[in-house]
Amino acid sequence: MSSNRTASGRDRARLDRTPLDDSIRVSVRRRTEPLRRLPPRGRREASFQDGTTAESPFALWRSDRQYGSTADLLRLSRLASQGTSDEFRSPTTAIRIPPRIRLVPNIVRSIPLVNAPCSSLPLALALLGNIAVAMSVAAQPIRFDAPALAPFVAVESCCDDSRVPRPFGRRLVEIELPVSHWLGAHSPESVDELLIEVTEVSGSSMVVDYWPRTRLASEYVGSIAVERTGDSQSGIKLDLDGRATGIDGALNADLSRRQAETARFERIAPQRQIVAAGTTHQGRGVAYRFRRDSEQPLEGEQRLRIRLDLPLSATNGLLRIDAVAMTVDAASDGQRRRSASERLWVALFDVADAEARAKAERLARATLELREAARSEPTGERDGSRSPLAKIERLFGSSQGDELPADWYERLLTSGERADFEQLERRLSERARASGRAYLASRRELLAASR
Repeated sequence: MSSNRTASGRDRARLDRTPLDDSIRVSVRRRTEPLRRLPPRGRREASFQDGTTAESPFALWRSDRQYGSTADLLRLSRLASQGTSDEFRSPTTAIRIPPRIRLVPNIVRSIPLVNAPCSSLPLALALLGNIAVAMSVAAQPIRFDAPALAPFVAVESCCDDSRVPRPFGRRLVEIELPVSHWLGAHSPESVDELLIEVTEVSGSSMVVDYWPRTRLASEYVGSIAVERTGDSQSGIKLDLDGRATGIDGALNADLSRRQAETARFERIAPQRQIVAAGTTHQGRGVAYRFRRDSEQPLEGEQRLRIRLDLPLSATNGLLRIDAVAMTVDAASDGQRRRSASERLWVALFDVADAEARAKAERLARATLELREAARSEPTGERDGSRSPLAKIERLFGSSQGDELPADWYERLLTSGERADFEQLERRLSERARASGRAYLASRRELLAASR
C-alpha cells in the first residue's frame, strides 16, 4: 500500500491491510513541521513488543515504526488510565484520552481489534477511550439522599397566615425534610428537572400545608419599561400662476399639519415556573417539581417543609420519598425522559418523645441491615445467566419458582406485608431471613404508634 500527500503538505498514515494473525500494523511517516512536546507531569514508561518505550502522560512513538498489536493497544489503554491527563501523540496524529478512566479488562478484550481495518493507532485508542468514558459515567450514576430519621414538632395553625379549627382528637405537626441530589459524572446541564413526591404511608395523616410553594422566576429584575412614539404629518401646497391681457397674477397656498404622540408604560417581565407543588393521593401526599434555572441549581439540597394533621395519640410516622431526575432528549423534539429514580424511606418521631425516637431508630437500623443483606443475596437475574443449563431451565419454566426476584428488597420495603415475605423466605439466606423478620417487626411497631 502506498501513502499519498495532499497539496497542503499533510502526511497520511499508511495502513498494511494484509490479514494478520495477531495484530494490526500501522506505519506513520514523519510530518514536515516540528512536533511541540509538552513536559510530562509524572514519568511512567511502558514497554512494547519491538523494545521501545512510551512515557505517560505524553507517549510519543517514533516515525516509520509499526505498532498496533492487540497487546500493544491494551498496554497503551492501561497506560492512559494511570495518568491524570493523558495524551498520546504520533508525529501526525494526537489523541487525548479522558482523565481518571479505568478500563475493565473483560470489556477491553471483547473489542474486535484483531484483523480489523483501522486507519491509525490513535483511532483505535479513541475507540477504547470512548468506551472508557461511557463506563465511567455509568459507574457514577445520579443519586438521591434523605435522612433515615426526621423529627416533627407540634404547631398551632395549619398555615402561617391562617388559624382554622381542628377536629377533635387531632393535632398539627411540622416536618423539615432535606432531600439531596447528586449528579455523579453527569453535567449540571444534563438534568432539566427533578420530581419529588412525599407520602405518609400509615394512612392516618393528611397534608394541610407545604413549602416551597409554586414559584415563578424571571431573567429580568423589576418591570420592563416600554415607550411607544407615534408621529403623523400631512400637508397641501397649491401654486397658481396666470396671465391675462396686461395683467400677471400668482396664487400660493400652503397647508400642513403634524401630530406627535408618546406613550410610556411598564410591563411585567416574562416569567417561567421553576417550582410546582401540590397534593397527591387525595391529600395524603405532596409532590414537587423543580426546574433548572440560573437562580436554582438542581444539584445539592432541596429543603422541604410539610405540615400534617395527625391523630392526637400518634407519636411516629413513615414517609416514602419517590425522587426522579428528568432530562431533555434532543433526539425526540425536546421530550423529557427519566434518567434516574430512587425510593427512600424516612422514619418520623415526636421530638418530645424518647420512646418514639427509639422506635424510629430501630426501624432505620433494621432497614440498613436488610439492605446490606440484600446486596450479598444472589438473585435469578444476576446469577441465572452464568450457566447454560440455568438458561435452559428458565426457558422451560422448571426453575422459575426457585428464582429470587432481583427487586425483592424494594418490593418488601414497599408492601411491608408478612405474606409477601413468606413467599420469598425459603429462597433467602439465613442472614436475609433474619434481617427481613427484624425489619417487618420494627415496621409494625412504628406504624402502630402512628395511629
